[in-house]
Amino acid sequence: MPTTRRTSNCSLGVPVDLYWHACVEPEDHVAAATAAVFRALGRPGRRWNPFAERMVLAEIRGRLRAAARGELRPVDQVKPIGEGDALFEIRWLDIPVTEVAPDGSSRHSTTGARLLHAEPLALSVCAVGLHAHEKPHGQDDATARARQDAEIRVALDRYHAGVGSLWGLRRSSGLPRPRRGE
Repeated sequence: MPTTRRTSNCSLGVPVDLYWHACVEPEDHVAAATAAVFRALGRPGRRWNPFAERMVLAEIRGRLRAAARGELRPVDQVKPIGEGDALFEIRWLDIPVTEVAPDGSSRHSTTGARLLHAEPLALSVCAVGLHAHEKPHGQDDATARARQDAEIRVALDRYHAGVGSLWGLRRSSGLPRPRRGE
């Protein structure tokens, strides 16, 4: 049986109400999602110089603003994940990072980040950020897949816990927006 590939609102070329599930201030959703993605990249031994930090934050914020304009490229920047219609991921590849070893030596490399989101029709044309994480790398495929599956479970749990109440969110504008397919 052929499968239909779902398309994210974030790539339909129309404005998207972008939310972060835990944000209570309507004007701060992009800032809250940006901070969540950046926090996901922080870990022991990782160092950011002020210039690199500003550049990475600008890249994250720029991708989220493009998502809110419906301008992401399918698969490279946004894609459906898992089975069913629940989740999509906004993707960042090749984020420059500096790792500092216990001996003080540093190594420059790149990493990826993901923002897992839902697009409930009850909020019209939207994307609700549920969980941000660093893309697992530097491991065998089975270990990386298990870590990624655990991150997806966090987002799914947050989805199921909040979708009934729409995470306390309300449409960010009073303007009518077309629903998917209209």
